[in-house]
Amino acid sequence: MNHVHVSLEKIPKDKYLPFILKSLKLACLKSFQFTITASFLTVYLSGCSQSASDGPERAAVSGQVKFKGSPVEVGTITFAPASPNVGPSTGAKISGGTYSIPIDSGPVIGTNRVEITAYQKTGKKIEAGTPNPPGTMVDELKSIIPKEYNQKSTLTAQIEGGDNKNIDFDLGE
Repeated sequence: MNHVHVSLEKIPKDKYLPFILKSLKLACLKSFQFTITASFLTVYLSGCSQSASDGPERAAVSGQVKFKGSPVEVGTITFAPASPNVGPSTGAKISGGTYSIPIDSGPVIGTNRVEITAYQKTGKKIEAGTPNPPGTMVDELKSIIPKEYNQKSTLTAQIEGGDNKNIDFDLGE
């Protein structure tokens, strides 16, 4: 097999420089295309979206909330997985003494720590503050649920798979 040796020194610089630059540019472009393709395939094959089966199993939950025997008119309820359970916390508004959380955003199955908050109008009006226009007045609200049911809650609920109805809370009797 015969080999041809070409010395670049014999070719004028203005002849081989464009060829080298073009070859280098082509090599860089191919490397870039390969990198982009490989990155796309990695993301695609690993799956960058979650399906309903990803993460801990959830359940639907609903019930009533009372404080000192009366329905909590306006408030919130939060379910947070208690050890050894892990997963996201979830919550809902309490309206007219009832709450409901659908299965797709419901609490994790197992023991959950429960926090309940509720506010009551004081009968006074206060300035709303930003971002409302100056002089905007709103009802003053005060928390009516003691900390042992929210910030320092010891309430728990055992959540089973499916639909958990009548997970009721009667606080402060």
